Amino acid sequence: MIICTWNIRALNDPIKTRKLKSFLLENNVDVIGALETRVKKNNADKIRQKLGNCWSWVCNSSCNPRDRVWLGWRMMNVTVKILDVHEQFIHGEILDNRGRFVCYFTTVYGLHTVETRKPLWASLAGIAATVSHAPWLIQGDFNAVLGCQDRMNGVDVSRYETQDFSDFLFQTGVGELRSTGHYFSWSNKGLGDARVVSRIDRALGNSCWMMQYGHLAVDYLNCSISDHSPLLLKVGSDQQSGGRPFRFFNYLAQHSQFEKLVQQDWSKPIQGNPLSRIWFKLKRLKLQLKHLHKEEFTGIESRIQQSQQELDHVQGQLQVDSADLLLQVEEKRLTDKLRKWLSVEESALKQKSRILWLSNGDSNTKFFLLL
Repeated sequence: MIICTWNIRALNDPIKTRKLKSFLLENNVDVIGALETRVKKNNADKIRQKLGNCWSWVCNSSCNPRDRVWLGWRMMNVTVKILDVHEQFIHGEILDNRGRFVCYFTTVYGLHTVETRKPLWASLAGIAATVSHAPWLIQGDFNAVLGCQDRMNGVDVSRYETQDFSDFLFQTGVGELRSTGHYFSWSNKGLGDARVVSRIDRALGNSCWMMQYGHLAVDYLNCSISDHSPLLLKVGSDQQSGGRPFRFFNYLAQHSQFEKLVQQDWSKPIQGNPLSRIWFKLKRLKLQLKHLHKEEFTGIESRIQQSQQELDHVQGQLQVDSADLLLQVEEKRLTDKLRKWLSVEESALKQKSRILWLSNGDSNTKFFLLL
């Protein structure tokens, strides 16, 4: 399943309607939060028809006369149960028609001032208490930054701007999803020093989301004819297959760069409440350790075989000329190299055997051995 939010800004424009339709088709989107739509009441049905009969739509015009939020879903693939319509969001439950995925989903369009966004944080905090038992995805244009790194040029970021958003994350335990693509999600498309960019579009998840889908990343795409990037998230069982899960082997900690790598990565700042900061730092560090493992320890068996062959070759030459000092030095180097890889293999096998023992239960415990 593919979930997307995009501040398309003014769907009354026929060009933007066509662009949204082609975007949904090209990216196989199943659920879309179209934001800042500003659709006129007498134009809504016409726009829905242009987007296609395969889509079902709900808007928040009953709560906001500017009609800022549209939530749409492809009926063949998805069912959405609407639970709350608010001035600044639409909240519901997404059900994959194949029965492989279910989550709560809130698509957000935050108003433009700190004071007018206060009801948004209060209402989202209220939802958080009711969905703590299940995955919850909150995605859209919050019109708020979380730190000074989230804006370049323009007015300096102040604590007054970020406080309410930060407090919401801290109080609810909600955290930001991993992301790929662009960092900044909005641009005024100015020229030179007049160009202002910021990160105001985000995807957030509660602890249940992080436990089940924390490995997924939201993709910040090119903004096209809008001034906001679409946020595209692929979820569900189809996207979970891929690379093998990361396992931390003890031999990594013996590498000369391990401690330095951990210290450098852990010291990098990250936004959010204490628990989510630790979680995201561990996720970020995992990528560094995976890279270290790939560069230094991939293919242990082949490395052992190669080292053995190199050592055999040198020792064969020493049989011809045992007094050759260079060959003696090379033999020592290759012996140490082979010992290193054999030691790494031994460490990995011991660790795997412990994991297997733990997974097999208590058949090898002291209690059962005494019987």
